[in-house]
Amino acid sequence: MTEETEIYDNDDRSFGSWYEICTPAKMKRWTEARLFACITENGGGQFSRMAESELARRRNLELKTRIESLTDATHLVVVATDDVKQATRGVQKEVAILAASSEKLETLTIKLNNLTWTLIVLTALAVILAVVTPIGIEVWKAQHSETPSPQTAPAPEPPKPSP
Repeated sequence: MTEETEIYDNDDRSFGSWYEICTPAKMKRWTEARLFACITENGGGQFSRMAESELARRRNLELKTRIESLTDATHLVVVATDDVKQATRGVQKEVAILAASSEKLETLTIKLNNLTWTLIVLTALAVILAVVTPIGIEVWKAQHSETPSPQTAPAPEPPKPSP
């Protein structure tokens, strides 16, 4: 991997001797404005092609940096997607548990409702029996009580003869 050189050129547009100033090592430190000036002033010559190569190198480095950034971001998206998938699976399990729990709760509610009505009916029967039973006992007693019949005295026995 090549190291990026720092651009510290003062953007002087006077080129003087092209062979001393326009070297690839020196062009790495030039600003883009100076590189474009070199391309324009040299008019397609050898130094113009070197300046174009330097601009292309800079674009490639920028592109490489952005591709690496996109690769890192893509990796983060993949990791986040996996996390979302795992969380979704967890939510699906919880929803299934909640649905089963809801069905059980509905069943138990129906049973409780039926048992409540049964209890109401049994309580009503108990109240009716509690009211009717004493009356029934009194009626039974009245029908089965024996009226005292007059008692007849046994006939006297004839006296026994004496011997």
